[in-house]
Amino acid sequence: MTCPSKEQIIQLSLILQEVAQEQRLHIICMLYSVKELCVCDIYEKLEIKQNLASHHLWVLKNLDLLHTRREGNKIYYSLNHRVFSLFQHQLGSVFNV
Repeated sequence: MTCPSKEQIIQLSLILQEVAQEQRLHIICMLYSVKELCVCDIYEKLEIKQNLASHHLWVLKNLDLLHTRREGNKIYYSLNHRVFSLFQHQLGSVFNV
């Protein structure tokens, strides 16, 4: 496997800086296994305030790692598997995994 380009390394580094936070990693793990959760489920499971959970979700959404779906007054979050797989592949190529 070949290493990513310099631009890809820079992009990967920026994503890692944002994702490398305890609650964000927990959110990714939860959504990887459960498929879809609303913010109320997430903040309760993480035992944090809703506004903090919303902020973490906003950061992950801006990285295009999450999809959203609105149902009434609730927003449901799910992992963007296409982008997440690309992220995993690029990360794996850096570490030759």
